[in-house]
Amino acid sequence: MNVTVHINADRMLLAMAKKKYNSTTLAKASGISRATISYIRNGKSCKPDVAGKLAETLDLSVEELVETKKRVIVYFGERTDYSKDEEFPL
Repeated sequence: MNVTVHINADRMLLAMAKKKYNSTTLAKASGISRATISYIRNGKSCKPDVAGKLAETLDLSVEELVETKKRVIVYFGERTDYSKDEEFPL
């Protein structure tokens, strides 16, 4: 089973800017390849250990760096099978 996580690229770039890192310096400091950092900056997922190395190098917690998705379920009565394009009745 491959477990991957998505990094919040905006938070990563902000942390990089605070430390005055570009992709090359982040790669050297973290031990992660420049290619992997580029993939992450472009929205690709990574392995949890990579997220941990990035968070440690950027002085962030993993929770600050990793995007989490919360699922919200809303009940509107009898019908709950609305498509994405339909408006919800209020």
